[in-house]
Amino acid sequence: MAYDLPLCLTGTETPTLVYDLPKLLRNAERLLRLCSVSGATPLISLKANRNVKIVNRLFTMGYGADVASPHELSLVRRCGVQHLSATSPGLTPHMFGQVDAAGGCVYFDSLDQINEVVDAGFDPTGHGIRIAVPGRYSRFGVSPVEARTSVVVEYGLHRRLHFHGGEYKNLQDVDRRADYVKGTSSDLGCKELNLGGGYAVLSNEWRVLRSAFERFRVLTESLECALFVEFGRVLFARYASLAVRVLSVKTAAGAQVVVVDASAWNVGPWDTHRLRVKDAETSEEALLTTVMGNTCFERDVFVFDQPFRRLVPGDVVLLSGFGAYAESLLGQLHGLAPPHIVTEWRV
Repeated sequence: MAYDLPLCLTGTETPTLVYDLPKLLRNAERLLRLCSVSGATPLISLKANRNVKIVNRLFTMGYGADVASPHELSLVRRCGVQHLSATSPGLTPHMFGQVDAAGGCVYFDSLDQINEVVDAGFDPTGHGIRIAVPGRYSRFGVSPVEARTSVVVEYGLHRRLHFHGGEYKNLQDVDRRADYVKGTSSDLGCKELNLGGGYAVLSNEWRVLRSAFERFRVLTESLECALFVEFGRVLFARYASLAVRVLSVKTAAGAQVVVVDASAWNVGPWDTHRLRVKDAETSEEALLTTVMGNTCFERDVFVFDQPFRRLVPGDVVLLSGFGAYAESLLGQLHGLAPPHIVTEWRV
């Protein structure tokens, strides 16, 4: 993969988080076309990225928003969206009131959450519930049995259902989840189904992702309900890089350990990152390269054992994979300054 350092980075300080906005927007358009296959309404999962300039552009393209905190909700209310949903185990009656006033849908995470909202004087009629999916995400949402309790039925919350069980690994995962959703909700009279997110791995092969959305269409047609999906990592992850400067290099036995001027614990701790490679660099002798952050912790690692050209202090390199869960998860270990953010340039 070839790249040129953006002009905006020449002579500037590092670290800098650089979005490839043209490619990000093209990906957003492609995902919109994909949604037309299944009749789905796409929502931005703002926990993945809440860069105001970027999400505002996406809202104008027709994306809605899914929020999980008052801060994310305030961003949406400033920008304005056509479709708004919210679900969180920490959702309060005050936040419920704000989402309700904005015309959004709250998917309640527990029966206690419903009762707390009612006790606070709010009417949850017409909102929805999140139903737990077996596996590591099972702590989120109500059980299928709880979805049929009197408080849920009384307020009609069983008409709008939310399911999210993490990342789909393959089409077999899609089929298993679809079978569970259908078996769990077929007798509830569901009118709106939100399948959450988890599409990044499937998007490694676009035909596989398209096939998944065709199966979602079959599912919603059998349930006779509207479909909503949430895009986070699949929408953003590939379309930002982190420019860092090399501080020191230790070389031994065909390998180099490189320390850069940012911390992996502070920037992009959830994703795998790679050094972006110039075509001209592929002909040079490659060293197994580990890129370490600038903190006092051994596990502060951006890249482990990637073949790369020999580096020297002062070099500026680009690390890939910082579009999702990077800017929205910026940390403050050691009180290190956050990276500069550049939105309008192409990497």
